[in-house]
Amino acid sequence: MPSPYYSSLGRDESQTSMDMGGELEMSPDTGANLKSSKAPYNDNNDSDDSGVGPSPNPHTYHLKPFIVRSMVNFLGPILVVGFYLFIVQVYIRRPAINGIIQGYPTDPKRVFYIWSVLSVFVLDWAKSGLAGVEAAALMIPEWAPKNACQLIWHTDREWGGPGGWWKAAILLSQRMGYRFGLAQDAVRSRGPAKLWYFLSLNSLLFFIAVPLSGFTMDRNQSLRYGNSKVLIAGVNETTFDTRTSPFIWEAANSRWRQGHPTTPTADTILYAPAGTKNVSTKFYDDAIHDPEASAPISFFSGPQVSERAYGRAWGLLVNVTCVAANPYRDLKLLNVTSPEKWYYPLWKVGDENATLATDNATVIIPGAPVSFRPSSTVYGYSASLLVAGDKDLLGRSDYAGVSNISSAPIPVSGTLEAVLWQTSMDPLLPDPSFTALKSDPLVVTSSYNNNSNFTSYGFGITCNINSTVGLASLDARHRTFSQFEQTPAIASLDNREPNTLGRNPGILAIHTLVLGALGNLGAVPNSTAACSDSQSITCSQWFGANVATGGVPTLLKGSDGSTTIRYPALTPRRFQVAVYKLIGEVAIAMMALGTGEWTGGLKGLEPADDLVAGMVSWIPIVVLLAVWMTITSTPTLFLFFKSRWASTLDGFEMFKLGAQWRDEVHEIRDRDFQHCSSLSKAPGMIGDMENKSPRGFIGLSRNVAVTKREYVYDRDAAQ
Repeated sequence: MPSPYYSSLGRDESQTSMDMGGELEMSPDTGANLKSSKAPYNDNNDSDDSGVGPSPNPHTYHLKPFIVRSMVNFLGPILVVGFYLFIVQVYIRRPAINGIIQGYPTDPKRVFYIWSVLSVFVLDWAKSGLAGVEAAALMIPEWAPKNACQLIWHTDREWGGPGGWWKAAILLSQRMGYRFGLAQDAVRSRGPAKLWYFLSLNSLLFFIAVPLSGFTMDRNQSLRYGNSKVLIAGVNETTFDTRTSPFIWEAANSRWRQGHPTTPTADTILYAPAGTKNVSTKFYDDAIHDPEASAPISFFSGPQVSERAYGRAWGLLVNVTCVAANPYRDLKLLNVTSPEKWYYPLWKVGDENATLATDNATVIIPGAPVSFRPSSTVYGYSASLLVAGDKDLLGRSDYAGVSNISSAPIPVSGTLEAVLWQTSMDPLLPDPSFTALKSDPLVVTSSYNNNSNFTSYGFGITCNINSTVGLASLDARHRTFSQFEQTPAIASLDNREPNTLGRNPGILAIHTLVLGALGNLGAVPNSTAACSDSQSITCSQWFGANVATGGVPTLLKGSDGSTTIRYPALTPRRFQVAVYKLIGEVAIAMMALGTGEWTGGLKGLEPADDLVAGMVSWIPIVVLLAVWMTITSTPTLFLFFKSRWASTLDGFEMFKLGAQWRDEVHEIRDRDFQHCSSLSKAPGMIGDMENKSPRGFIGLSRNVAVTKREYVYDRDAAQ
């Protein structure tokens, strides 16, 4: 009777019988079915006198599907790829905007470390999962190796690592050399079957994708919305009208003349409407410099803050459009016929018969929104400026909740017009920018002070400004505002009635303040500002507009050898930008100058970890992982309920398979199995070696193992 030891191992007893002189019978269908006429060797040295024969109660088993393993093999790739897509979609593709991240479902640092740890072990897990597919495919004739030599390639799962790939590459080169005679010493080698190449391709994709995926992401320090309130240095609805209007326009005029970008100081910004793309900290300055911008510019000027903030805040909402105009035909408020001849019908200012102001006197009428600055020579040019608005200059509030007969309720709409005349005072040293003015259709010409030797070029600007105050939600990430709710300022007792301009609190409409700044008006009616062209040429508004728009001076040498400074002439486009910049500076000054620090509905930011895109694009990684997932999960799905003899092809299973082919092993005469022709005699598929017997026996066979069949471990017991 065969020893239970051999039965449990599935060892072919015929091998023992050959050692003791037994006869060898070859089965035509299995290749080697050995029958022994003597009792096998007993490992326990127990004598057995009962003779040779199958066990009356052999250990049997059935092929079974490994459902749990198949489920893990199917869902594992999907979960891995899904987790990476989650990282890409939630973190990498949604980067911090202006340095601020949005709320993440999981801490980015934790996600980064989870993927890093997963990358260490997932390669081995993937090989283990493919091993289940391999075991099932080895029982399918279409996928199984044709012989044992090809089967040995599956030892140690070499299809899943560089070692096996290198061997296959060497073999392919030798095979090419044999086929095409590229080398005299080329030999014909036996390589793996298509199953091995399929598993190798699958592993190679994952082997490339996983390490590279670590380079598609990187940790970074960003900011996120915090809960701490920020200090506000600007005004709110209760303190907005505690200042005077001249205080605002003089502060704006001073900043305007410095030539800086039109944006608040520190972390305060002008906010764009929600939905605006790529908003910078200089949003308004960028918008007014855009040569293709023709639509109205809307912005929200919030209170001056000590740091970047978000939340609800009270501020000024402005919508403005400025266009260059022909001063003779395009103006609505003014009638202009020459540098000295103009008339304002609405306020009866100027000379209706075009005879007033011929003496170049400064025209400032108390309460009337008109300012005329006669010609003054500045760095080679004589310039005069006429500015007019459609609201009076009475000292009161235009944004307060209580209004009188003369004030309009918010929102406040108004128009501002300006006409600039320029004359080159040195014709012998022509300026190209001045010469080019005569070809501009918006520019008109006139003689300078009735002197035909000098030509004056003039053009106008028309601005329509709509403004109001209220609460808005500020988005620090996008630098935009939304959900504006009109809320008037709280009026003090002193600004409910018209009063003396500059002596009583109250903020006029923004277009009136711009008139005061551009007209260089003083705090007292019928006066000029402390810095005016009568005091210094650098206080000239022509010079201020030149500096504000980046005018670069040049040094010119006269005929007497002296050197003079000359600034370029202002073009209609540059003067349009200059007025836009002054409007922005006024809006900033209206909200930036407060009465002290306070806290409101604005909150600050706090440091936060972020996951950003790395040096490698995530797109090819997703493609590799998607292909890997497809060719891994799809076969697993088809083989989900495939019954097989073992979960994987491990060393123990390979030992049992090889035990049935002792003679072929003994014929090996080469160190490398790839060159062993004897192994080609044995089948490479795992099937039923006893398909004609009552019970089956799993081994290397060309016969398919049937699922609904009983199999034994002891081959003799199959009879």
